[in-house]
Amino acid sequence: MRARASGFQPGPPNGPELTAALANAPQEVTSAEPVSRLSLARQLRGPLEDLVLQHPEILDASDFACDDEDIDRIEDALGYPLPDEFRSLLRLTDGGVLRGPHAIAHLATADQLAEWAGAGVHQDLESIPFAHDAAGTVLVIDGKGEWGGAAGAVYRLRTARRAPGRAPVRDAVRLADSLGALLGHLAAGRDAF
Repeated sequence: MRARASGFQPGPPNGPELTAALANAPQEVTSAEPVSRLSLARQLRGPLEDLVLQHPEILDASDFACDDEDIDRIEDALGYPLPDEFRSLLRLTDGGVLRGPHAIAHLATADQLAEWAGAGVHQDLESIPFAHDAAGTVLVIDGKGEWGGAAGAVYRLRTARRAPGRAPVRDAVRLADSLGALLGHLAAGRDAF
């Protein structure tokens, strides 16, 4: 876990992608110049990174990004790998806010994700919770394709309480076939959650 002291400005995430990106970085970037996550994303250029770079209004990134150690910790707690697009998002931001035209969703941090996984929340929900809004709606990724969609599909999950002794009612609506598709809906200005 990274220390987060006041005024601390973390660098980009570490790992093989960083090493490769920095090895191919333009000459005008020197070690004295800070490298932002977005400039690193420009170098890595996966589809999700491209989308966030072209539409920065859909993501208010936190000041931190997850590194391989953070992602490994989450996956160890889950017991299975995270979908690739979710890994890409975590490498851009550890927490933050997804912005739609009429709603926002708060992204969980690596610490929250690992804590929830360690507590078995992903088993209770049969999915990976990754964001929530003020109304109690949770966005989840069906990491194993158990809800009828493809593995990696994103759902909005609302849980309503019933009378004591009765099981809660869950209302799940598939929002997109993947996290990248969800961000694409946001970029197009559609209400996605």
